[in-house]
Amino acid sequence: MDTTTLSSQLRQMWETRPLRARNAPIAGVCTGFARRYQVDVALVRAAFIGATVLGGLGFVAYIVGIFVLPKESEYAYGTPVQRSGPPTFVLIVAAGLAVTLGGGMSASWPGAWFISLALLLAGWYALHQRLPVPPPGTAVSSRLAPAAPVGAWQPPAAQFPWQPVWTPPAGTDPMTPGHDAPKAAAPAPEQAPGAGPAAEPAAAPSEPLNLRKAPSPEPPRVETQATEQIHPPRWDPLGAAPFAWDLPEPAAAHAPVPAGPRRRTRITPVTLGIALLTAAAIATVNLVLGMQISPVVAAAVVLGVVGAGLVAGAFRRSGYGLLAVAIPLAGFVVVGTMAQNVMTGFADAPRGDMKYTVPTPADLQAQYDLQVGSLQLDLRQLTLDHDRTVTTRVGVGDTQIQIPAAMNVKVRCQVSVGDSDCPAALNTVVTPGAPTLTIDAQGNVGDVEVNRVR
Repeated sequence: MDTTTLSSQLRQMWETRPLRARNAPIAGVCTGFARRYQVDVALVRAAFIGATVLGGLGFVAYIVGIFVLPKESEYAYGTPVQRSGPPTFVLIVAAGLAVTLGGGMSASWPGAWFISLALLLAGWYALHQRLPVPPPGTAVSSRLAPAAPVGAWQPPAAQFPWQPVWTPPAGTDPMTPGHDAPKAAAPAPEQAPGAGPAAEPAAAPSEPLNLRKAPSPEPPRVETQATEQIHPPRWDPLGAAPFAWDLPEPAAAHAPVPAGPRRRTRITPVTLGIALLTAAAIATVNLVLGMQISPVVAAAVVLGVVGAGLVAGAFRRSGYGLLAVAIPLAGFVVVGTMAQNVMTGFADAPRGDMKYTVPTPADLQAQYDLQVGSLQLDLRQLTLDHDRTVTTRVGVGDTQIQIPAAMNVKVRCQVSVGDSDCPAALNTVVTPGAPTLTIDAQGNVGDVEVNRVR
């Protein structure tokens, strides 16, 4: 194949892109890649799942693969294969969800979408370099088998490429024009009636006759007659010529060699041992050196070790037992990472349901933080002497702020996951010339509500 330029390689990758497998889970994208590039399907699924967790691109890439990768042929050996796969409207809905989910996750982790895209493309390119020529029936370029050749009305020169054509020797074929038939032996000349016996030809002089020596027996005379040479016909499709039945001897039956015991690989125990040693090393560093390595980071490092074992086992078709460890670890890392993002900046904040009543300006704090719980801020008894600003931050929970009817306020509400009830009418000037209270209400997960009490 021509692999001199990058453009030709990309064109070959597209022309030899895999076919989606039928009767495979979901839509057959992962199975199609595994069959095209002769790798374990678990490796391909792990790549898509990893890209989904990292930036949400794996789900998008899978949906795109459903649209751009055709399915394998609907007919196998002349028998129609039952259609499988999701209908079109399901694919459209899934594509919309994929774009929404991918956009939300990439917004949480900036740059992760591009990193996932680069890793997926690099993996596809590496697989193509490993196996540029697709196996038959696994790629778009080889989805249809070549048609059988159709012969003419007369037989070809040979029925099979390996069968030689018999050609008679020159001048011996009786069907060849100009070939003379074999001539019969000339008859002996007849004797005239009444004539004596034919004279014997004179014998050549020989050695003297020995009467004591027994006469040697004369060898018997063998009379030969010229016969016509028989040749097999050039074209004998029905095997009518018995002398052409030169069949090969049947091959001797060999007993099948019993397969030896399958050699078990040690990828699973070795990987688990390395993972345990890694976890022990992290715990030792925390205890001895006093470093604060969070459980999420430790689990992520151990998950990386298990993932390396899965990749190594995919090439040797083993190590499936590591999935029982990798799946819970991956779930813990994902949930823990999301929780850390939610709780960022709330390490010293209290927990539980908190209610603050502010009667005087001296009791008003600049900021109210809460890690987990509900926050209630009662400002109905407050009378401002000058402009003030108050900020509320809640990690997980609801925020409720009550302000008096005659107070001028400016409200800004910001919620990552949840609802905010901050009407625009709150920002109107109620008492001209009076001080203004600026409220900045923030919440990661939960609801924010600001009410003016009449």
